[in-house]
Amino acid sequence: GFDPSLRPERGLDLQLTGSRRFGNVELTLSGYRQRVEDTLFSQTILVPGPDDPDMPVSQSLVTNIGETRIWGADIILAAEDIFLDGLALDANISWIDAKITRNPLNPALVGNRFPRVPEWRANASLRYAVSRALDVAANVRHQDTPERNIENNATSRCDTFYCVSPFTFVDLKARIHFKRFDIDLGVDNLLDEKAFVFHPYPGRTFVAGLRWTGGL
Repeated sequence: GFDPSLRPERGLDLQLTGSRRFGNVELTLSGYRQRVEDTLFSQTILVPGPDDPDMPVSQSLVTNIGETRIWGADIILAAEDIFLDGLALDANISWIDAKITRNPLNPALVGNRFPRVPEWRANASLRYAVSRALDVAANVRHQDTPERNIENNATSRCDTFYCVSPFTFVDLKARIHFKRFDIDLGVDNLLDEKAFVFHPYPGRTFVAGLRWTGGL
């Protein structure tokens, strides 16, 4: 049912970032902390029974979770003209520790990881300007397995529908430049890896695009 007494979320965010360039390589480090009070999320709690208020029943409702806390860190690398002129690399790796730190409606969930937030994520993109007429790129995207539900049930971490699973996707891209337009060609999830976040992620997908760059 609808709870008219739900309170709005209130958050406090702190972030510290530093960057340093070493020749044609730039390294950025970032750390952050987030504390959110009255987080809105669904959980199973005991409520008065519809027939007998003295007999509580379990019901899944959107409620205020007392407090969630997130610690995180990012390492970002950007490099140009590495090994070859026109070869560039962008990469990052992220660590996130998201946990429930207070939950008056169900104290047993305190200490659980907050759902749908993976602990580790990483991305890398290698790009090469073959010529003025052609750019190519290869991308890798990785994510470990987040918790699907607030109870952190092990059964929610699996490789099938209604579950969540880790993935490592490889994408290939190419852009062909003409005088007044570009043609984009690519393949997402080149290896056709099967992964799920309640529903399946797209399998191997071919993409094409046309972009006008000249005037009318």
